[in-house]
Amino acid sequence: MIKAYRHGGQYCRPGKIQKVLELARVYRQYYNFTIRVSTGQFYRPSKLPKYLPTYPATSLSQRYKQTCGSQVKGNLDSWLSNNGRRFIDCVMGSTLADDQKKTLLTINKLRLWFTPELFLSGSAVSSSTLKLARKIFHKVKGRIPVMRNPSMILDKKVASRKLSKTDHFDYWIKLSTLEKRKPVYLPVKSYPYYEEKEGVEKNVIQVIVKPKREEVDFAFVKEIPKKSNKSKEVLGIDLGVIDLINSSSGNKYGLTLYPLLKKYDAIIKKHVKGRMKSGFAKNSPWLDELYDKVRNLIKNEVGRALNRLISEEKPKILVIEKLTNLVKNLKKDRLLSKRMRRLLINSGISQIQDRLREKCREHDIEIVEINPAYTSQECHKCHFIDRKNRSGKKFCCKFCGNQCDADYNGSVNVRNRRSIPDITIYTPYRKVKEIVEEFYGKASSLSSRQDASDREAVSHISRAPPEYCVAELSM
Repeated sequence: MIKAYRHGGQYCRPGKIQKVLELARVYRQYYNFTIRVSTGQFYRPSKLPKYLPTYPATSLSQRYKQTCGSQVKGNLDSWLSNNGRRFIDCVMGSTLADDQKKTLLTINKLRLWFTPELFLSGSAVSSSTLKLARKIFHKVKGRIPVMRNPSMILDKKVASRKLSKTDHFDYWIKLSTLEKRKPVYLPVKSYPYYEEKEGVEKNVIQVIVKPKREEVDFAFVKEIPKKSNKSKEVLGIDLGVIDLINSSSGNKYGLTLYPLLKKYDAIIKKHVKGRMKSGFAKNSPWLDELYDKVRNLIKNEVGRALNRLISEEKPKILVIEKLTNLVKNLKKDRLLSKRMRRLLINSGISQIQDRLREKCREHDIEIVEINPAYTSQECHKCHFIDRKNRSGKKFCCKFCGNQCDADYNGSVNVRNRRSIPDITIYTPYRKVKEIVEEFYGKASSLSSRQDASDREAVSHISRAPPEYCVAELSM
């Protein structure tokens, strides 16, 4: 697993920083031109160009062009992969015929969304199906990964690192500039966490530039070995807004994030309100810096919560809901301002998703995504589904009377939902309820209005653990 470790560039002199800023400005222009032209060429033959387009005039050296081209191709490939996953979700969640779904998924697998004609199994694909594939791609495609704040991923052709011979700094970065044969040497101080981390150092240096503040940071890259995981524990987690992570074992993690977000939300609201009253623009450099601080706060808190979860629970399989459900919860939350909710949706969700997958890869943990339908309304004991079961943070089953924390109930249902083979992440919302009731039998399908004798008979079964119920029904 490849991982980057950020180092500050605060020890660089202003003159050296200006040279890096000028290089980043030209690099960004070349990158954005290349990625836009490459994307435009992709839309015609449905293939990425083999050779990069030539920029009209640039002061970048040929080595920098090759390095930038590798970054462009890597980002475009990632962009197409993400679009392909969203394409699958859209097709599988539709009401199209099975044959047409199969054809569309084959087109998606081959990445031939914009091909003018296609032959599969000796027969031509109809023009209407090819047109539908193009429409779906345009609907689900994410934004083109253009570069706004330059982050240059440089290999040893243009950037190298060597140990310092003095005690003032740990490393010196030799970076080629726009001036031929006039590199700049940038001092970097390291920190114990990076030095003690196991892994093979790669010949790649990431240069992160903040033009507005005239700041430069660096990131060194290591290939981290995957840790062996002999555990057999299956853990369900429910991701929330107030409580970040709720596990099916009853533990909660990341409880400090929401109070901190509330604190910074109040500061942001006060600052924006004051600027609007004074007639200034809503945004300011100070506010941009505060937004960065909040993003780093989310990243750190998510990482800390996941580290605690993995070290204490030691799961082998982690069952989670699709993260789109968390986006819906954030949109409904009115305890945070609109700006903070937007910041969480645009940056926070991606942080949770990226950090979760990163930690699971590092600790050899399998992630299983399940359909989130009715997990908050279903009783984890008797599997009775009703909207009135949940009231805020409390869960009280209207059938068997089970009372518990609503998030804990949801996390147990997330874990149990994995054992129902007929429910996939693409199963329609209303059909999920029918499958759950059929799978768990009479215990979940009986109405709360039934007489006391029926209720007592069913509650006797429902008090047993979910695994016992499943075993009985499968016999």
